[in-house]
Amino acid sequence: MNVSILRVLAFSLLLILLTGIFIHFGGVLMGTVSETGRELGSNALAIPAFWAFLALFFLAALLKALLRYELLTRAELLCVLFAGLLASPIMSVGFWRFLVPAAASLPRGEDFQSLDAVNPNLWPHGPNLSDGVLAQAVGHGVDTQGSVRWESLSLSDGSIEQVPVIEHVLETENSRLRVHLPAGPIRAGAVILGQPYLLSVLARAEGLSLESYYYCRVYYDAEAHFLQDAFTSTAEAEKTFGQSEGFRRMGAYGVVIPKHVEDSVIVELGLKGAGRVVFRDLQFINVEAVESAFRGRTVIRESDFARLPERERAGLLVEPDRLLSFAGLRFLFLAYIPWKDWLRPMTTWGIYVVLILTATFSIAVIMRREWVDNQRLPLPFAQIPLFFLGSRESDGERFLPQGWRNRFMWAGFAVTFIWCVLRGLHDLNLGIPDFDIKLRINAYISNPYLQRMLAGVNFEVVALYLGLAMFLELNVLMSLIIGFFLFRGQYLVGEFYGLTYQAGYSYWLHQRLSGYVVYAVLIVFFSRKYLFRLLRAAIRGADRGKDVLSSRGAVFLFIASMVGVAVWAKAIGMPLVAMFIIFLTILSFSLVAMKLRADCGVPCYVMFPHLIIIVGFTGGMSVFGTQGVMFAAFVSLIIVYHGFLLIPGLQLEFLELSRRFRIRRSVILMVNVVAIVGGFLIGGWILLSGIYAKGIDSFPDSADYTGISGAASYLGTYDT
Repeated sequence: MNVSILRVLAFSLLLILLTGIFIHFGGVLMGTVSETGRELGSNALAIPAFWAFLALFFLAALLKALLRYELLTRAELLCVLFAGLLASPIMSVGFWRFLVPAAASLPRGEDFQSLDAVNPNLWPHGPNLSDGVLAQAVGHGVDTQGSVRWESLSLSDGSIEQVPVIEHVLETENSRLRVHLPAGPIRAGAVILGQPYLLSVLARAEGLSLESYYYCRVYYDAEAHFLQDAFTSTAEAEKTFGQSEGFRRMGAYGVVIPKHVEDSVIVELGLKGAGRVVFRDLQFINVEAVESAFRGRTVIRESDFARLPERERAGLLVEPDRLLSFAGLRFLFLAYIPWKDWLRPMTTWGIYVVLILTATFSIAVIMRREWVDNQRLPLPFAQIPLFFLGSRESDGERFLPQGWRNRFMWAGFAVTFIWCVLRGLHDLNLGIPDFDIKLRINAYISNPYLQRMLAGVNFEVVALYLGLAMFLELNVLMSLIIGFFLFRGQYLVGEFYGLTYQAGYSYWLHQRLSGYVVYAVLIVFFSRKYLFRLLRAAIRGADRGKDVLSSRGAVFLFIASMVGVAVWAKAIGMPLVAMFIIFLTILSFSLVAMKLRADCGVPCYVMFPHLIIIVGFTGGMSVFGTQGVMFAAFVSLIIVYHGFLLIPGLQLEFLELSRRFRIRRSVILMVNVVAIVGGFLIGGWILLSGIYAKGIDSFPDSADYTGISGAASYLGTYDT
């Protein structure tokens, strides 16, 4: 069909923008009003994207009926719809919603023992102003007093580093080392006055007496005015997987240098009493990008800013006096986000997201013919766009296809709409009756064994899921219900055999992950003949007909994504084997999610597993290292468990519907690129703009943004 790339591109970006706005404001403003507010964009058909699409669809229909002007063809509408649907999970709980709290949880929580496990490319911060200072001799911004000397230290990675050592024999000895850092209002390479900093250092103490301690203190200016005691400790060396040399990281978060400081900040490291201590890797990092995300940024008018003394200007966001100007528009759209600190983490995460979805796209291309043409999987949710847009064979019909004239559809819509409005009014005003249909099944069962089997199980009617179920085959729906009760039957068997010492079956997460992995292996096993033929066609260079990529192109794209992960891991210093395990695990989950959606549909994200458990299955800390474990925890919390895995199934549906609508390959590829890149960039811009303008602490659902502090607990689990 005739499809204009420019029209598809323009309206796709518009739909992604509107979807992102609805997702952010709906999730933030409805967070405490409705439990479903935070789920916007995370369902099989993202609600904000679909409502925005319907507005565009009706506009196109109106112009077609009144002016005979074709704003968008059906094929173009299909492309625009899937651009919004593919982008929605990235803009919401599938990525952006939980990135900020996950990245900020460890530094803000002052979990210094786990801080080295977080790759510095994954969270926003300024440069380390004290990088390499301790490895230099006295005279390069460093002065000493007492028994301080430099020694060569052999590290576990084979490198050799010069480190300062303080060693005492007598209890009365007191030695210290001072690092002088330049300070000023706003100066490159200097400590910015009035902004928060993360101060930490690795220390290894040995042979301390009962009265001995080592410390880190902060002073300022030449007279060395005392500012803050970062830490005082008596803990001695302890070897772990993360610190095999026995070092401990200690420090303080949120160190703010007063605005009246004249010239320098002084970091003092010292030892009081008998013993020996080695210091290395001193970090003095600006964390204004993290802090202002939670408290918001302070805005000041340009005319008022000009009257402030220079040292009072740090950290202020200058608003032009005239917003209706180029500078004013630039301020509204770009000024709130500290782009300089976010450039590196956005690039790092963005490349990783693109690599994942590139690989899942190649898998969708490879498996489409097997699942759709050979196995005849129904693709139930793909029928919804066909219902609204019509099929290719209905080109001769009016712009609104036959489904829009179905009286049963309109009757169901009217009843459901009234019901949903009444439920929403109840959320706003408790004086209105609650029309929720939610029954606790155990209230109607007297058998104690069945009560334990069905503990926590409710019969609930959700309008969205009810509508999606209309497109599923009856045998599929029955198999889902029977499968659910068979799963719950495990608890009944446990009651009969007395297996009640672990109430609730504490390994259900492991069972879910194992189910996904085994299912992925079975998919590959039962498709082995098809995959072998495809690989043979790829080697020979045989074309795949009307598919978007040839066999060789699909296989090459998959291999390229794997090579890309290796290059990405090498560039940011992540363990290569761990990154391959995590990446392949994500792809196995994606394969299963794609198959389930093609077979019976996946209405929302709650069924996806915790990826972090794969660490224990594949070697633990000895294979992953601390950074690998922490990255697996981040990926599990930010990406895998939520709506991100809806995207592979959407990619498969779009490939099949595009083939039916005879959309050109270039347009199909362009829609996928625009959806992924646009969802990442536009979603990040919308969310970060809202965060830095208002501050997470003032959000109604701020607990959702600050509740991912448990990621570091996985280090303790696998650090054995």
